[in-house]
Amino acid sequence: MAAPVCLVKNLRDGVMTIKDGTGTPNECELFLDTGDLQMVVAQQVIPILDRGKIDGGHLRYGDDVPMKVSFSELFKTFLLKGAITAMPWEALTQTGGAAAWVTTTDDNSDVYTTDLEFLIAAVATGLNDELIVLPSFWHDDITFQEGDPNTLAASGGVFKALPTITDS
Repeated sequence: MAAPVCLVKNLRDGVMTIKDGTGTPNECELFLDTGDLQMVVAQQVIPILDRGKIDGGHLRYGDDVPMKVSFSELFKTFLLKGAITAMPWEALTQTGGAAAWVTTTDDNSDVYTTDLEFLIAAVATGLNDELIVLPSFWHDDITFQEGDPNTLAASGGVFKALPTITDS
């Protein structure tokens, strides 16, 4: 059996979905037309010095660091009146068609969060699709920018230190 061929992925190979915390989640699909989903995984490392010197010292892990996430899409509309599904603005702000959406944070947090799922399609035989789950995303900011074309962008954090990545 021949080894699978790994091809470089591009913006046509992925789609992101915003989901809420209900048993059968409400969903809003985003097409990241500009291909700029970014997740940053960081860790805190504390250097322990030996009397101020690196020699003889060691490194220790510090506190967990929530992931940072940002993305943008070509803007379509803020509100989707009379529709069953919600638009990204509504899903992220729990307004309009997403006013009844439920937060995905299991603890007693008072911050509204959603799960982000990014599916990367396999484009070669012998490989599977990959699903990246970014749970409990909160937005620090949402930016609408008028231009040619208009864009809607969001950035914020994910209440986990690492994403969950599976193949399907």
